[in-house]
Amino acid sequence: MQLSGSVVLAMKSPKQVDSDAIRMIFNRAWRIQNIRSYTLDMNTKRRHEFKSTHSLRKYFETHALNHMKLLNVKMLMGHDTGLEKSYYKPTEKQILDDYLNVVDLLTISNENKLQKTVETLTIEKSKMDSLFRDIELLKKKNKMK
Repeated sequence: MQLSGSVVLAMKSPKQVDSDAIRMIFNRAWRIQNIRSYTLDMNTKRRHEFKSTHSLRKYFETHALNHMKLLNVKMLMGHDTGLEKSYYKPTEKQILDDYLNVVDLLTISNENKLQKTVETLTIEKSKMDSLFRDIELLKKKNKMK
């Protein structure tokens, strides 16, 4: 099957990606972008300056906790909630609604923020245009009198 010049392969039996595969994808991406290279610091016994995927989990947790329920954050991260899971059973919609409140805070790209700014500015421009038309109409009425 081909779409616009690129080849699309359909998997007959897709396999679930495990955590090691995801870690390797991130490691390659860090190296390709020259953000993280393999170095051994003898003073701290660390091979890298920061952990590859833990930083993303920490970023998510830190920013999500400011605007989401603690248990929803823990559930989204896959943490065990202990006895709370017996008493607190939110629906998927409740968790999704809670998550959608923090999407802008969690998004690293500025694209979503810029889109909202454009929408806001478009609304303000239309208001300004209507005010200018009203001013022009008032000026015309005053000239006729």
